[in-house]
Amino acid sequence: MRVQPGSSVVSRTAPRSAEVASSAFHHTHPQFLRLMYWEGLQPQAGELPAESARASHYADKVAALASAQRAGTLPDDVAPGYLLYAVAALAAWWFAAPQVVRMILGADTDNPETLRAALVRRLEVRD
Repeated sequence: MRVQPGSSVVSRTAPRSAEVASSAFHHTHPQFLRLMYWEGLQPQAGELPAESARASHYADKVAALASAQRAGTLPDDVAPGYLLYAVAALAAWWFAAPQVVRMILGADTDNPETLRAALVRRLEVRD
């Protein structure tokens, strides 16, 4: 998928979608990811607590990405739900397994924001 640097979709959808999946949020509220991980480890019978509201929250984010794809500001080669999931998973992994990040990227991994910024720079489309 190709997103041009400075694309308006980044300013419109990424910051809002990334609020919950961002390192800043999870750095100051690590209990939310821990609870979600724990919830995922438990056998699930029936609906999760607040599942409808939570699903609606994610559906709004998927709809925003789909809208950006229809508008042509975001490529449509990846379904919007898969795109949101990939971004959320990438953002959460820094907190789920910091030891793996350290083993892969080296000892200088104290600042997740710096690491993510470096990753984004490496993935940016260069014309």
